[in-house]
Amino acid sequence: MDHLAGEVDALAAALDGERFRHVAGLEAEPALAPLFAARGRAAHRETVAALRARGEDALADVVAALRAERAAAEDEEAWRAADAAAVAQGPDGPLPLSRALLLVPREQDRDRRRALSRAAAQALAGAGPRREAAAEVRARARAEVGLVPDWKRVVEADQLEPLKAVPVRPTAVPACVALSPPPPAASRSSTVPESAPASTGSASAGAVTVVPATAVAVVWRTWKLGFRAVSV
Repeated sequence: MDHLAGEVDALAAALDGERFRHVAGLEAEPALAPLFAARGRAAHRETVAALRARGEDALADVVAALRAERAAAEDEEAWRAADAAAVAQGPDGPLPLSRALLLVPREQDRDRRRALSRAAAQALAGAGPRREAAAEVRARARAEVGLVPDWKRVVEADQLEPLKAVPVRPTAVPACVALSPPPPAASRSSTVPESAPASTGSASAGAVTVVPATAVAVVWRTWKLGFRAVSV
Protein backbone atom coordinates (compact mmCIF):
# COMPACT_ATOMS: atom_id res chain seq x y z
CA MET A 1 0.00 0.00 0.00
CA ASP A 2 3.01 2.28 0.32
CA HIS A 3 3.15 3.18 -3.38
CA LEU A 4 -0.57 2.90 -4.04
CA ALA A 5 -1.21 6.64 -4.24
CA GLY A 6 1.40 6.94 -6.98
CA GLU A 7 -0.17 4.07 -8.91
CA VAL A 8 -3.59 5.67 -8.63
CA ASP A 9 -2.25 8.98 -9.95
CA ALA A 10 -0.43 7.23 -12.78
CA LEU A 11 -3.55 5.30 -13.80
CA ALA A 12 -5.72 8.42 -13.74
CA ALA A 13 -3.16 10.31 -15.85
CA ALA A 14 -2.94 7.45 -18.36
CA LEU A 15 -6.73 7.33 -18.71
CA ASP A 16 -6.91 11.10 -19.19
CA GLY A 17 -4.23 10.91 -21.86
CA GLU A 18 -5.97 8.10 -23.76
CA ARG A 19 -9.30 9.92 -23.67
CA PHE A 20 -7.65 13.15 -24.79
CA ARG A 21 -6.07 11.43 -27.78
CA HIS A 22 -9.48 10.12 -28.75
CA VAL A 23 -11.16 13.53 -28.45
CA ALA A 24 -8.31 15.14 -30.40
CA GLY A 25 -8.77 12.64 -33.23
CA LEU A 26 -5.40 10.97 -32.71
CA GLU A 27 -6.85 7.64 -31.60
CA ALA A 28 -10.06 6.37 -33.19
CA GLU A 29 -10.33 3.31 -30.94
CA PRO A 30 -8.97 4.09 -27.46
CA ALA A 31 -7.58 1.23 -25.40
CA LEU A 32 -8.73 1.76 -21.83
CA ALA A 33 -8.94 -1.82 -20.58
CA PRO A 34 -5.17 -2.49 -20.94
CA LEU A 35 -4.44 0.56 -18.79
CA PHE A 36 -6.55 -0.87 -15.98
CA ALA A 37 -4.94 -4.28 -16.39
CA ALA A 38 -1.47 -2.77 -16.07
CA ARG A 39 -2.32 -1.24 -12.68
CA GLY A 40 -4.93 -3.63 -11.38
CA ARG A 41 -4.75 -2.91 -7.67
CA ALA A 42 -5.32 0.82 -8.26
CA ALA A 43 -8.85 -0.05 -9.46
CA HIS A 44 -9.79 -3.13 -7.41
CA ARG A 45 -12.58 -3.61 -4.88
CA GLU A 46 -10.28 -5.43 -2.45
CA THR A 47 -8.03 -2.37 -2.42
CA VAL A 48 -11.06 -0.24 -1.58
CA ALA A 49 -11.94 -2.49 1.36
CA ALA A 50 -8.36 -2.48 2.67
CA LEU A 51 -8.09 1.31 2.49
CA ARG A 52 -11.37 1.82 4.32
CA ALA A 53 -10.27 -0.61 7.00
CA ARG A 54 -7.20 1.58 7.54
CA GLY A 55 -9.29 4.73 7.66
CA GLU A 56 -8.02 6.12 4.35
CA ASP A 57 -11.47 6.99 3.07
CA ALA A 58 -10.38 9.71 0.62
CA LEU A 59 -8.01 7.43 -1.29
CA ALA A 60 -10.54 4.60 -1.04
CA ASP A 61 -13.15 6.72 -2.83
CA VAL A 62 -10.71 7.50 -5.64
CA VAL A 63 -9.89 3.81 -6.10
CA ALA A 64 -13.60 2.97 -5.96
CA ALA A 65 -14.33 5.47 -8.74
CA LEU A 66 -11.56 3.93 -10.85
CA ARG A 67 -13.02 0.49 -10.15
CA ALA A 68 -16.36 1.67 -11.54
CA GLU A 69 -14.66 3.07 -14.65
CA ARG A 70 -12.83 -0.23 -15.10
CA ALA A 71 -16.13 -2.12 -15.09
CA ALA A 72 -17.45 0.09 -17.91
CA ALA A 73 -14.18 0.27 -19.88
CA GLU A 74 -15.23 -2.06 -22.70
CA ASP A 75 -18.53 -0.28 -23.28
CA GLU A 76 -16.74 3.08 -23.17
CA GLU A 77 -14.24 1.89 -25.75
CA ALA A 78 -17.13 0.76 -27.95
CA TRP A 79 -19.06 4.03 -27.89
CA ARG A 80 -15.95 6.10 -28.39
CA ALA A 81 -15.01 4.00 -31.42
CA ALA A 82 -18.56 4.35 -32.76
CA ASP A 83 -18.37 8.12 -32.38
CA ALA A 84 -15.04 8.24 -34.23
CA ALA A 85 -16.47 6.23 -37.13
CA ALA A 86 -19.79 8.09 -37.30
CA VAL A 87 -20.61 10.04 -40.45
CA ALA A 88 -22.93 13.05 -40.51
CA GLN A 89 -24.98 13.82 -43.61
CA GLY A 90 -24.40 17.55 -43.82
CA PRO A 91 -25.78 20.06 -46.34
CA ASP A 92 -22.71 19.59 -48.56
CA GLY A 93 -22.62 15.82 -48.25
CA PRO A 94 -21.25 13.30 -45.77
CA LEU A 95 -18.50 14.34 -43.38
CA PRO A 96 -16.99 12.92 -40.16
CA LEU A 97 -18.97 13.59 -37.00
CA SER A 98 -16.02 15.35 -35.40
CA ARG A 99 -15.81 17.73 -38.34
CA ALA A 100 -19.54 18.45 -38.19
CA LEU A 101 -19.33 19.29 -34.50
CA LEU A 102 -16.55 21.78 -35.23
CA LEU A 103 -18.46 23.45 -38.06
CA VAL A 104 -21.75 23.94 -36.20
CA PRO A 105 -20.75 26.89 -33.98
CA ARG A 106 -18.73 28.47 -36.80
CA GLU A 107 -21.42 28.38 -39.49
CA GLN A 108 -22.87 31.83 -40.18
CA ASP A 109 -25.88 30.80 -42.25
CA ARG A 110 -28.81 29.81 -40.02
CA ASP A 111 -30.29 27.19 -42.36
CA ARG A 112 -26.94 25.50 -42.89
CA ARG A 113 -26.26 25.65 -39.15
CA ARG A 114 -29.58 23.92 -38.43
CA ALA A 115 -28.85 21.27 -41.07
CA LEU A 116 -25.44 20.59 -39.55
CA SER A 117 -26.99 20.40 -36.08
CA ARG A 118 -29.55 17.83 -37.18
CA ALA A 119 -26.91 15.80 -39.00
CA ALA A 120 -24.63 15.78 -35.95
CA ALA A 121 -27.46 14.76 -33.62
CA GLN A 122 -28.44 11.88 -35.92
CA ALA A 123 -24.84 10.70 -36.14
CA LEU A 124 -24.44 10.85 -32.36
CA ALA A 125 -27.54 8.72 -31.87
CA GLY A 126 -25.78 5.71 -33.38
CA ALA A 127 -23.57 5.26 -30.33
CA GLY A 128 -26.39 6.00 -27.90
CA PRO A 129 -27.09 2.42 -26.76
CA ARG A 130 -23.41 1.76 -26.03
CA ARG A 131 -23.07 5.05 -24.19
CA GLU A 132 -26.12 4.29 -22.06
CA ALA A 133 -24.85 0.77 -21.35
CA ALA A 134 -21.54 2.19 -20.12
CA ALA A 135 -23.35 4.64 -17.85
CA GLU A 136 -25.51 1.89 -16.35
CA VAL A 137 -22.56 -0.42 -15.73
CA ARG A 138 -20.59 2.39 -14.16
CA ALA A 139 -23.47 3.39 -11.88
CA ARG A 140 -23.98 -0.20 -10.75
CA ALA A 141 -20.27 -0.67 -10.09
CA ARG A 142 -20.15 2.55 -8.06
CA ALA A 143 -22.97 1.29 -5.86
CA GLU A 144 -21.15 -2.01 -5.33
CA VAL A 145 -18.11 -0.21 -3.89
CA GLY A 146 -20.13 2.13 -1.71
CA LEU A 147 -20.23 5.22 -3.91
CA VAL A 148 -23.93 5.97 -3.51
CA PRO A 149 -25.78 9.29 -3.31
CA ASP A 150 -26.32 10.99 0.02
CA TRP A 151 -29.84 9.63 0.51
CA LYS A 152 -30.50 11.92 3.45
CA ARG A 153 -30.09 14.93 1.21
CA VAL A 154 -32.11 13.25 -1.52
CA VAL A 155 -35.00 12.71 0.90
CA GLU A 156 -34.72 16.27 2.18
CA ALA A 157 -34.85 17.55 -1.37
CA ASP A 158 -37.96 15.47 -2.08
CA GLN A 159 -39.68 17.08 0.90
CA LEU A 160 -39.13 20.60 -0.37
CA GLU A 161 -42.15 22.44 -1.63
CA PRO A 162 -42.29 22.61 -5.42
CA LEU A 163 -41.54 25.91 -7.03
CA LYS A 164 -44.61 27.92 -7.90
CA ALA A 165 -45.11 28.91 -11.49
CA VAL A 166 -44.26 32.55 -12.12
CA PRO A 167 -46.52 34.25 -14.68
CA VAL A 168 -44.66 35.72 -17.60
CA ARG A 169 -45.62 39.17 -18.79
CA PRO A 170 -46.70 39.25 -22.46
CA THR A 171 -44.04 41.87 -23.18
CA ALA A 172 -41.20 39.76 -21.80
CA VAL A 173 -38.63 38.73 -24.40
CA PRO A 174 -37.49 35.09 -24.11
CA ALA A 175 -33.86 34.11 -24.22
CA CYS A 176 -34.17 32.63 -27.70
CA VAL A 177 -35.29 35.96 -29.25
CA ALA A 178 -32.71 38.32 -30.73
CA LEU A 179 -33.47 42.03 -30.93
CA SER A 180 -32.42 44.13 -33.91
CA PRO A 181 -32.14 47.95 -33.94
CA PRO A 182 -35.39 49.82 -34.64
CA PRO A 183 -35.82 51.25 -38.14
CA PRO A 184 -35.86 55.03 -38.66
CA ALA A 185 -39.11 56.78 -37.91
CA ALA A 186 -39.73 57.65 -41.55
CA SER A 187 -39.32 54.16 -42.86
CA ARG A 188 -41.35 52.76 -39.98
CA SER A 189 -44.32 54.95 -40.77
CA SER A 190 -44.08 54.24 -44.48
CA THR A 191 -43.89 50.47 -44.20
CA VAL A 192 -46.53 49.80 -41.56
CA PRO A 193 -50.08 49.75 -42.99
CA GLU A 194 -52.66 52.01 -41.39
CA SER A 195 -54.83 48.99 -40.63
CA ALA A 196 -52.07 47.21 -38.74
CA PRO A 197 -52.86 46.71 -35.02
CA ALA A 198 -50.92 48.66 -32.46
CA SER A 199 -47.86 46.95 -31.04
CA THR A 200 -48.14 45.77 -27.46
CA GLY A 201 -44.37 45.98 -26.90
CA SER A 202 -42.17 48.98 -26.38
CA ALA A 203 -41.49 51.09 -29.43
CA SER A 204 -37.81 51.20 -28.54
CA ALA A 205 -37.54 47.43 -28.62
CA GLY A 206 -37.27 47.40 -32.40
CA ALA A 207 -37.89 44.54 -34.74
CA VAL A 208 -37.81 41.07 -33.29
CA THR A 209 -36.22 38.09 -34.99
CA VAL A 210 -37.18 34.76 -33.48
CA VAL A 211 -34.47 32.14 -33.42
CA PRO A 212 -36.13 28.69 -33.37
CA ALA A 213 -35.42 26.77 -30.23
CA THR A 214 -34.73 23.72 -32.40
CA ALA A 215 -31.61 25.40 -33.75
CA VAL A 216 -29.48 24.05 -30.98
CA ALA A 217 -26.41 22.00 -31.71
CA VAL A 218 -25.49 19.41 -29.15
CA VAL A 219 -21.71 19.59 -29.14
CA TRP A 220 -20.33 16.56 -27.40
CA ARG A 221 -17.22 16.97 -25.40
CA THR A 222 -16.42 13.37 -24.70
CA TRP A 223 -13.80 14.27 -22.14
CA LYS A 224 -14.89 12.40 -19.02
CA LEU A 225 -18.15 11.43 -20.75
CA GLY A 226 -19.33 15.04 -20.62
CA PHE A 227 -21.02 17.26 -23.15
CA ARG A 228 -22.32 20.78 -23.45
CA ALA A 229 -25.05 22.35 -25.52
CA VAL A 230 -24.19 25.39 -27.58
CA SER A 231 -27.03 27.62 -28.74
CA VAL A 232 -26.59 28.62 -32.32
